[in-house]
Amino acid sequence: MDHRVFNLDESDHIITIASAGCNALDYIIEGAAVTAVDFNLCQIALTELKKVAIQTVEFEVFFEIFSKSNMDLLKDIYPTTLRPHLTPASAEFWDTGIHTIKSFMYSGTSGNMSYVLFRILFPLFGLGFVRNELLKNTPRAELLDMISKKSRSIRAIAWLMDNIMLRGGCCFAGVPERQMNLGMHRPNNLALVIERVFFKSDLVNDNYFYSGYFLGYYKPDNAPRYLRKENYAKLQKYIGKLKLVHGTMLDAIDNTDKPFTIASLLDHMDWMTEGQINEEMCHLFQHMDLEKGKIFWRTFADDVHSASLQWLNPVRVGHADDEDSDDRVGMYWTTWIANTKDCKVNYDERVPKKKAVEGGNLIGDLVTGAKIV
Repeated sequence: MDHRVFNLDESDHIITIASAGCNALDYIIEGAAVTAVDFNLCQIALTELKKVAIQTVEFEVFFEIFSKSNMDLLKDIYPTTLRPHLTPASAEFWDTGIHTIKSFMYSGTSGNMSYVLFRILFPLFGLGFVRNELLKNTPRAELLDMISKKSRSIRAIAWLMDNIMLRGGCCFAGVPERQMNLGMHRPNNLALVIERVFFKSDLVNDNYFYSGYFLGYYKPDNAPRYLRKENYAKLQKYIGKLKLVHGTMLDAIDNTDKPFTIASLLDHMDWMTEGQINEEMCHLFQHMDLEKGKIFWRTFADDVHSASLQWLNPVRVGHADDEDSDDRVGMYWTTWIANTKDCKVNYDERVPKKKAVEGGNLIGDLVTGAKIV
């Protein structure tokens, strides 16, 4: 979806969330400069490990490690090939991580939840055959026919996910209540996601997100672009244009020496207050190419959920339920893009609330302290 509306080339400079590096590396293939930021040091360490590996190893080694989670191979090459090129913070993380992480697909809070869902719950509900058919590379039409006959099992697991996992489990995957509240008016959120994944996407040949979760690894012909051999030469050519920032989005925005042409913000604004979104837009506009600039995001909401975003005059980028949808994830209800040149509003920092008058007496301080407690 993003490539369709970005039309990237070597002149672009993108700011985005680092996450595990998948989006950032996907943009690097197009030759764009990428500033990838994450508050989570683990994500920065993983993205940096991929960056260093691209610079130092052949594709077959890269694929074995980051697709198949060949941790023995990683342990063999880490001390002499990878570690010397890592920043101290990432090296400290991987000095321990190479011994504790067993699978890139099933690591971390969301990875652990994915393992429970795809490798335990699905088989318990009679849907374990999906993984077996993906292993056999069963044609999509045949797989859909098999899945269609398990409608009762699908309804049961969808009910469990919507009523137990969505409300009680998302906090363990790092998903805040603020984002969940944007979609809680829908009683069947995850039931619709399952329908989109099974029936409106191609698990066998194209939807590597969910195929990877079922299998625990990516197949060579159904993998992210950065894990495809035909793109590796471009990754190696442009990987020097990837800059990693451990910190907040504002940290990365305010410390750039080149204007951004694209802000690919994923769904992190679902987590933010109206004031925080306004602040981010204010800083972005100070560092964007206002003629070429594009701001892109996705949301769990049905519409633009913030006044600060509505002022951008955004347009919706397709929909997961469209007949010709190219959304593989299916987990976000709307995706939006705005051109900075179409925005008619000047973003300014909001005026903070006035502080209490200083110089109060002891009694006043005690009363104020009691109120705070």
